[in-house]
Amino acid sequence: MEGLNILEVIQKYDHVSQRTISKETGLSLGMVNMLIKKFLKVGFLKAEKLNGNNIKYILTPKGSQVLLEKTVSFVKRSFEAVGKISEHVEEVLEREFEDEPVIYIDGEYGEVYQVVLDVARRMNKSVVTVKSGDTRSGKTLYLDKPSDEKGIGVFEGFELKS
Repeated sequence: MEGLNILEVIQKYDHVSQRTISKETGLSLGMVNMLIKKFLKVGFLKAEKLNGNNIKYILTPKGSQVLLEKTVSFVKRSFEAVGKISEHVEEVLEREFEDEPVIYIDGEYGEVYQVVLDVARRMNKSVVTVKSGDTRSGKTLYLDKPSDEKGIGVFEGFELKS
């Protein structure tokens, strides 16, 4: 549903104006106003008049449920993506590093590095991190560049979408 990030901003702040919501979400002020009216109508929010033109928006249990479902959906998609990446990494390591006891990795330490490290450990391989241009290493697994004569680009030909 469009504009659910509005609910996140309202949940984040105790009292927030539509102008602040607009800045936080990148949506126009008019779009924020329209979506807030829609969320009030469907019961995701309730409005409490404070004084003058000041209104406090409150997330209802129904609105909280929608945010929870969005979070659960994100976690599921992330978990599935990590699974697909792990399978791909395992295929690359089996195909390209089958006879290699050590896998040299060239790339930034981060989420992909951690996936490669986990897969390599499951395959009883040692991992050594190298810097680009390191001539002492053997065949190298590149995390963020294409294959060349010294190594293999782990994500060459890989698409996450199914």
